[in-house]
Amino acid sequence: MNEPILSYFYRGKHYHSKFACCEAAMLDGIHITDLTNHIRPIMYKNPFYFSSYDWTKEPQQDWYEMCVERAHEIRQQHKYLALAFSGGSDSAFVLDIFLKNNIPLDEIYTVLGNPFKDKNIDAGYWEVYNHAIPYMKYIQKKYDLKNTKFIVHDNYEDVFVGHFNIDLLRKAHHGIFYTPTGNCHYVIIQNYKAQDKFIINGAFEANVKYDGKYYMEMWDTDNVAQVCHRNYIPFFFPKDKPEMHAKQCHLLMKYFKKHGIKSRDVQQSEYHSAQISATRKWLYDYTESPYFKKNIENKTDKWVDDRRNRLFDFTKTKAFLGASVKRGWFDYKKVIDEFWLQPTINNTHLYNLPWGLQVSKKYLES
Repeated sequence: MNEPILSYFYRGKHYHSKFACCEAAMLDGIHITDLTNHIRPIMYKNPFYFSSYDWTKEPQQDWYEMCVERAHEIRQQHKYLALAFSGGSDSAFVLDIFLKNNIPLDEIYTVLGNPFKDKNIDAGYWEVYNHAIPYMKYIQKKYDLKNTKFIVHDNYEDVFVGHFNIDLLRKAHHGIFYTPTGNCHYVIIQNYKAQDKFIINGAFEANVKYDGKYYMEMWDTDNVAQVCHRNYIPFFFPKDKPEMHAKQCHLLMKYFKKHGIKSRDVQQSEYHSAQISATRKWLYDYTESPYFKKNIENKTDKWVDDRRNRLFDFTKTKAFLGASVKRGWFDYKKVIDEFWLQPTINNTHLYNLPWGLQVSKKYLES
């Protein structure tokens, strides 16, 4: 049986919820400040996934060839294969690989989960309305895809089953987080899992930084919703091939060196453009999205210091909640209080738990 690729290892046991793992450790007497020394996030339950490869060496295989090979491999391994198409650069590139190489997909879907039924209201679905749905209509006309289903799931009635759901805190890592375009897939994912349908997503992007030397790093907060479900397949992160992630990290590093990019925090828009230029494809102008410079805002010291505000770090979250409040769709104060402000472990609040745990850090040059 498939399992979520991300787990937390503590005292011989794997947990698929960070909250549940932190709870087990703290009930054993581990202090909150020492949790990161006792809990280890692991991919594919393989503690040697990253250490098994020499990250200072760029794989020689061509990147596009590697991606086509990956697409064929996934197709051969699964009877029913759907692509979760958000309209962003990752899933658009994956879709292009399948289309251009005549590798069949059983389904291409996108998710709205928008309670407002009005694309002029910014509820976090700009990319779906302006890229995903129009592009799906375009490829239906351009390619012979009579055996591929095209579906726009608008499951807003169930949107909170995967959002602010306290029952998920101990069951799934994504239950701690809220992103409207991520968690609204939850009901669909569960339905597809019951039908043995597997879903491809666009995880992971390369995350490359510089401290005198370039290095890659991965955190459990990267692409959270995309690593927490049993029937999700991260396209760029195969179970037995760390070389694929290493390849895109090296391509991004070379692009950085050529264009003088070092700091993601200072050069966020250049960083995101570099990711697309080095390892994806400009199928349309992604910079039009109001979320292109995602999650980068001028935050006051008060905002940074108050850990309760972490729930609203994501621009799409703010957009969705803001629109919900304006329309009076739900009692957001009650929901946030019950889900985010009240849960505790030994009198320690959920929002004070470690926000991110480092999965790996590997230098890309000697």
